Formats: sequence, structure tokens, C-alpha cells
Amino acid sequence: KKALSGQAMDALLRSLCRSDGSFYEQSVAVGFLVGQAEDMNPGLYLLDREKEAWALAFPGQLMAKSTSICLDQAWLVNAGVHFLFLANLEVLEKTWGARGYRYAMLAAGRLGQGLYVAAEAMGMGCCGIGALYDGEAMEMLGLNRSSRLLYLVAVGNTKRV
Repeated sequence: KKALSGQAMDALLRSLCRSDGSFYEQSVAVGFLVGQAEDMNPGLYLLDREKEAWALAFPGQLMAKSTSICLDQAWLVNAGVHFLFLANLEVLEKTWGARGYRYAMLAAGRLGQGLYVAAEAMGMGCCGIGALYDGEAMEMLGLNRSSRLLYLVAVGNTKRV
């Protein structure tokens, strides 16, 4: 339940801004829900990977709702941050055709893997979640009818025994 340090949060966000060089990495938008992070208010933030900038989209305590959306995996509520990988399915179809959804899932997985590496390097815990309630996620995040939350990666400090 300890808040993520500002330094750790900055390192995690910067890890997401590094390009992997794949032609489809821009198929995925990145947001994050802050529960407990130093110098950041709780709420939904959006990440501009190209500009390496982020901004609060709307404030609020969203970790409990996010946890509920992820099939009520209760431990998620204690994570410092939930990283969100999102895509507009209509845009994917128009841009990439039938393979667009696959490309977006690959991009989300690669970004999530980068978070795993960064979190491990800093001694934090990290876990990806692909099982979620789509409708509830769309409602919580204010997504339009063609946009979806593809993948969520929770990161936080872990209890050391």
C-alpha cells in the first residue's frame, strides 16, 4: 500500500515512451490510473509517448472500480498504478485491415513487457491483466463505442518478507 516514488513513476512512464521500432506500435494508446504515487493526484492520466508527456484527464479514486472491472481480483486495488493499453477497433480495421487487432495486441503486450522489466529492475511488483469486463471498462474510461481497453498492467511496491 506504499505510494510509488516520483522517481519510480517517472522511470515507468519513460520506459513506455521508448519506441521498439515496430510499424504497428502506434496502434495502441496508453493511459494510466494513479492510486498511490507521490506528487500525482489519483485519477486517469493519458500518456503522449511521442512527446514524453502526460496529463490528468479526469481526477478521482478509480482503483476500486478498475479492480472490479478486472474480475474483482482484490489485490489490484493496492497497486500504485494501473497502466491501460487502449485501441479504437474501427481505426485499426481501416488502417491495418483484418490484422489490425492482432497488431494492437502485440503492441500492448510489448509495452506491458517493458513495464515488467522496468518494475523488476526497481524491485517492484508487476502483473498484466487481460481478463476484464469490456462494457464496464468503456463506461469507467468514457470510451466511444469502437474503443476498447485491451490490456491492463498493475505496478506497485510489494511486501518483502
